[in-house]
Amino acid sequence: MNSENSITILFLASDPSDASRLRLGQELRDIQQRLQLAKQREKFVL
Repeated sequence: MNSENSITILFLASDPSDASRLRLGQELRDIQQRLQLAKQREKFVL
């Protein structure tokens, strides 16, 4: 893959201990799944 033509997506997550449980793992899996379904999926690096 040519890095000049790719789009890098940085996924940052934080789960504060005093907040209700976040579904960060599920959110990441959802993003990965959507990227795999994209027409130009080879352009994205997560």
